[in-house]
Parts: sequence; C-alpha cells; structure tokens
Amino acid sequence: MNKVLVLGSAGYIGGSVCSRLLEGGNKVTGIDSLVNSKIDNTLYLEKKYPNNFRFIKADLVREIEKIILETKNEKFDVIIHFAALKSVEESQSNPELYWKNNVISTLNVLDLMSKKGIRKIIYSSSATVYGERVKSPILETQKFDSISCYGSTKIANELLLNDYANSGKIDALSLRYFNPGGVLENKIFKDYIDGPNIFPKLIKSSIASQSFKIFGTDYPTRDGTPERDYIHIKDLVSGHISGMNFISQFKGYESVNLGTGRSTSIHELIKAFENGNNIKLDVRHAQRRSGDIAVCYANVDKAKNILGWTAKCDVNDICRDLIDFYK
Repeated sequence: MNKVLVLGSAGYIGGSVCSRLLEGGNKVTGIDSLVNSKIDNTLYLEKKYPNNFRFIKADLVREIEKIILETKNEKFDVIIHFAALKSVEESQSNPELYWKNNVISTLNVLDLMSKKGIRKIIYSSSATVYGERVKSPILETQKFDSISCYGSTKIANELLLNDYANSGKIDALSLRYFNPGGVLENKIFKDYIDGPNIFPKLIKSSIASQSFKIFGTDYPTRDGTPERDYIHIKDLVSGHISGMNFISQFKGYESVNLGTGRSTSIHELIKAFENGNNIKLDVRHAQRRSGDIAVCYANVDKAKNILGWTAKCDVNDICRDLIDFYK
C-alpha cells in the first residue's frame, strides 16, 4: 500500500488514476480546485472508499498553506501532479493566467514537498513539449520546441523538476502523454463528453447529429489527414502505476513518453469509430488549422525498458467503448 497525494484529482486523467489506485488498496488524498472539473466523481470515490480516499478542495496557487495545514498529520510516499489549466487555445489568449496557474502552482508543490519531507513526484507532462518541427517516432531526447503557451508551461515545469532533482532535493518522473481517450471499466467519468479532445467531438457527432470537421486533407500522410498516437486511458493509468514502481527505487530526474508507438490518421479514426458503433458520421472538410502537424507519434522504447510498460489497447478499443458508455 502506498500513500499518494494526487493533485488535480477530479479531472479526467487524475480521477481515473485515483480510481485505479484505490482499487489497488492504496490510500489517496486528492486535491482539486474544481475550476476545470466537477465534484460528482470525487463524491463517488468518497462514498466507495471512505477509509482510503480523502478530498481537499484547494487552489495550489493561492491555498498551498491550507493544503500543508490540512495534511499536517499525513505522510506521503509520492505526489502525482495533474493540476493545470489545459486549453491550448485559451493559453494563447491569456498567457498570464496559464503561467501563474501552471508554473507557480508547481513551485508551490515543490515548497510543499520540502516542508513535508516528500521526495518523489510524478508529473503530468505532454507531447506538446516537442513542438511542430519534430520527426516521428518521437524520442525523449528531442529538443523542447513549444508552439503554444500551454506547451511552454509544461516545458517550464519539466525544467523546474529537473533542476530540483539535480540539486538532490527530489526525485522526479515526467510522463509525456500523447492523445488519450476512452473510459475505465467503472465508467464514473460522466463529464468526459465536455472535454476538449477529438473523442468527445466524435461522440457529439454521433449522438447529437452534429457534423464532424476534418481540418486539412492535404497533409503528406497515408490519406492526407493528420496522424496521431491515440492512447487508451486504461493504458495511461497503468503507465502511472508503473511509474510509481519505478520512482520508488529511482534517484534523479527522468522523462518518458506514454503512447502506443503507432499512428492513426483522422480518416482511420473515423472509420474505426463508425465500424465499432455501426453508425455513419456526417463528415465535413475544413482548412488546416495553424500549428497542426502532419504526423505525431511516440517512440515508446524507453517506457518499455525502464518502466516495464507497454500499451495494450489500440484505437479500436477506445472507439468501441465510448458510445456504449454514453448509451
């Protein structure tokens, strides 16, 4: 049993990890401001795991002392840090908000670690740190090259953790996610359809008769549409469990891709979604969006070699369970 402090515990990925940790018999304290998420899933976890799950509503930027005070009698083996604002578009129009929220919060987390004697942290990073001029499959040694304020804050936090780890104060693991989708078996995350990524848009197109837009069909790819690495939330969650096992014996700083190592084009994704759910979507074509790249998928050798982890699901698994979830 581990004692885990989960920051951003009410979100789609953070909440899914909390659920799996609790299923495994771990003790979890969740922190969330509820700015980007709803209380429903937290209430579910509190009811199902009354002895092993505790929730504190708090803002990491403005209420770090409250968190320190309310956890003064608790010892933690590891922190998993998901807390962040996450809209690329919003970050471009409001960079001050994103730098304050996403980076100052991490500085406060490092202060919390110092005061509470916590050495281990797993950070929720992103493939956005690689930018648009990268060649796939993407290695972790690729230089940082963000094209958005959101991506820049992810880079800044990785650099912070690396510097602190190099000083010997902490041990840190940054997990760089590619494109997550799907739901866990317990299906507690009912607000997933409101999320910003491509899968909620597919769901809305299928159950609300909305058209689905493909932005660009003239890319140098298999069928002219962009190719991405789509990872099932089940695999993303298991990657964090593997990361916890790794960091418990690790000293220093490490960054690891979490993806499938395979690319799927937008046309291929639509076909998998249609076939898996026996439906036909109203697909419309639109012009390319600024910043979209042709191909982006992970090299996953490092995850296999140091975490002992590989993705077990594919895009068909993601598509098959989504409509069934919403039915």
